Amino acid sequence: MNRSLVSHRAGNPEGLNGLQLWNTLSRIKGLMSVSILLAFALLLFCAGPVSAQVPTGAILGTVKDMQSLPVEGASVTLTNQGTNYEYKSITSSNGGYQFRSIDYGLYKVSVSKDGFKSGVVENIKLDASTEYTVAP
Repeated sequence: MNRSLVSHRAGNPEGLNGLQLWNTLSRIKGLMSVSILLAFALLLFCAGPVSAQVPTGAILGTVKDMQSLPVEGASVTLTNQGTNYEYKSITSSNGGYQFRSIDYGLYKVSVSKDGFKSGVVENIKLDASTEYTVAP
């Protein structure tokens, strides 16, 4: 049988023998692997660093009376001083309150409960990914 006919039938138009064909295909396969890896590396490089920082923070605290005992059931209002947007909460049995996932900005905390003197803390600067404890 004619060698070139066998090569053409086998999909080998250059007429390479089996070993030459294997080596050529291996090189092509290797180059494709390297190209894919380079493309992936380029994609990662161009994507840039991903920041884990979120643009929110938290304000929390404990409301206590004159004897430093926790005040349960006090109304706590957190006001964004730039937008006047209000968040509301009620203190827990240990007097604690918390406002989480709050946009950064300048805030005011107001606390009130019947039979107690009201308290206000202003100009609390909340930065991204920070947590502030405020005791009015």
